[in-house]
Amino acid sequence: PDWGDATDPRNSDSDGDGLPDGWERLYGLDATSADGDDGADGDPDEDDLTNAEERDYLTDPRDADTDNDGLPDGWEVENDLSPVNAVGRHGALGDPDADGATNIVEFGQGTDPRDRDSDDDDLPDGWEIRYDLNPLSADPPNGRNDDPDMDNRTNYEEYLAGTNPK
Repeated sequence: PDWGDATDPRNSDSDGDGLPDGWERLYGLDATSADGDDGADGDPDEDDLTNAEERDYLTDPRDADTDNDGLPDGWEVENDLSPVNAVGRHGALGDPDADGATNIVEFGQGTDPRDRDSDDDDLPDGWEIRYDLNPLSADPPNGRNDDPDMDNRTNYEEYLAGTNPK
């Protein structure tokens, strides 16, 4: 029979995209289409997770931030954080690498919340951010051996002393 725009009640995946019809209906996807945003490779919320990944991580394919912590689901998955848990190390205020920069700050700066020194200059990302140095660059004036305030103390010496390098 021709089911028209309805799903086939004898098939739990009417469009053959690997997503169960009930899941697709729950999230407002077209269970009769495997194309575009409705298919397994679609990303209607543009959070860098496909619909198939959203299903696997129990996230909402129409909400880029399922747990409402200010961090996109895809970024959280990419950085080994839970996209459905907004507390502790997984939430916006978590700091899993203990570098002094919270997840929301690391997201905004483009640094790695799993690596306390994203540019490998021996200066923790949080310290560099606090003193307006670029945590993604070891080039002057941001690097370990630079001295932006010209007080004859390198950034690394300032870090060890707990003083302002600028």
